[in-house]
Amino acid sequence: MATSVVTLHRDIGWPYRGTVEPKLSVELENFLYEGDMRRRPKKVAGVVWDVGARGRDELVSICDLRSDGSLDVRNPTFGIGGHLIAVSLNGVDAEPNIVPVTKHTNDKMSAVEVQLRKLCTGPRYLEVHIPSYYGGADQDPRVPRNFVYYLYDKPAPPGPDNPCVFQREVTQDWLTVSPAAYDAKQISAVRRALVGMRFSAWLVENVTTAGPGNRDLTFLKGHLPPPDKRPLAFMDYLMLVHSNVLEVDANTVAEYVNSIGLGEKFPKPARQLAIFGNILKNDNWLRSDVYGDPSAVLQVGGSVVMEYFPLLVAGGGLNAPHVDHIVPQSLGGPNCFSNAQITSHSYNVQKGNHTQSLGFRSEEWKKEMMQRWNTDPNFKDHTH
Repeated sequence: MATSVVTLHRDIGWPYRGTVEPKLSVELENFLYEGDMRRRPKKVAGVVWDVGARGRDELVSICDLRSDGSLDVRNPTFGIGGHLIAVSLNGVDAEPNIVPVTKHTNDKMSAVEVQLRKLCTGPRYLEVHIPSYYGGADQDPRVPRNFVYYLYDKPAPPGPDNPCVFQREVTQDWLTVSPAAYDAKQISAVRRALVGMRFSAWLVENVTTAGPGNRDLTFLKGHLPPPDKRPLAFMDYLMLVHSNVLEVDANTVAEYVNSIGLGEKFPKPARQLAIFGNILKNDNWLRSDVYGDPSAVLQVGGSVVMEYFPLLVAGGGLNAPHVDHIVPQSLGGPNCFSNAQITSHSYNVQKGNHTQSLGFRSEEWKKEMMQRWNTDPNFKDHTH
């Protein structure tokens, strides 16, 4: 394949000893995608050092740019823009330094980045190679298969007197939308639980003795969405009434109950159980709880935010599952299943703390909650 080289300029120079050229060199190759000749990176190289972390905007890869410069639709499973040379190593946000990756791959690349930062307290030379891309049947040739990192001792290209001091490979699995394979008995048990919860009009905020410690959860009253807007409330019912259905022990139930509070994040075990519950509820498919819901179409700034992905992919990209607070965490929304919904990464990130599900609350209520949250140090304390 034909190749070319581009140079990316950086704003931060090495201030302490001599002058280090703040440039990155990117080797690009041409490839054919849907009848259009495009470019994708094969190697990026340059002098790097630890400049610290910073925030970032949504990133676009050169792989997703058509030959006329317009942006194509990204592969949703590999829709996260991952830096080849990280910004914390003085990488740049330019398209040739960005590749499509899944969240799982991005996490693995971030782990390598942490190791590199420890080794780069001063300038060194880094090369990141992409040996191959996917391209088989039903595969996207914009998606890299693997990445190989080579860090050299001196801030110059490799040579006999500049040895490689660090090498790592990161592989990227091919992920597709597919069903899980949980036992049909568990799925049937969840359906029975849903019927039982609805028949008894069970609500978590009416529970006065929850878990082994008999915790009173009535403090949740007034902080939850309407009962018909709680897609995962059945998980609270199962945890507190029929934990044997989920095959969780008393310690797991106790940890969950004791973690519930206003304005708190969902702990990792709760996030995993929320996704598990969603899959069981949807007959082994991981499905967004807000897809097709008119109340989930939001006006955020000058843009309309809506859910584009009915089915989600664990570890994916734009379509990776997020466990979202229905009543936002910033407004004191609790971290129990009755205030949780599964959305895509893309939807949740764009949504922020905006929601139409608070239509049952007045603007005055929202302002009061925000004021209390920001000024009253005892507001959260009484919930634990």
